[in-house]
Amino acid sequence: MAPAFRLSLKAKASDNMSHMMVDFSQEREMLQGISFLPVPATPELATSECQVCDNTVSVAWTLQEPDSKIDHYILEHRRTNHEGPPRIREEYPWMVVEGIREMEHTLT
Repeated sequence: MAPAFRLSLKAKASDNMSHMMVDFSQEREMLQGISFLPVPATPELATSECQVCDNTVSVAWTLQEPDSKIDHYILEHRRTNHEGPPRIREEYPWMVVEGIREMEHTLT
């Protein structure tokens, strides 16, 4: 037995989806207006001022161009002068000293 009537459904959608567009022009202008600080110059070791004495190492560095935007330095170092096979040398971790305000530091 066939049904007496048929029910058909059509989605109400159009090919023009402009009503669903989002305007990001204001955000784009804001992002394009952001200015970032340039990367500072790389410090160079002042080897004439570096010293090793009585289990302490004094490290000094200079900048080619003074940069007033630098407020501190980070020094990374690891121990390398030790006895043993090469594999053990690689197991010594890098140590980090942060917040150095001068262009010299002494490691003990």
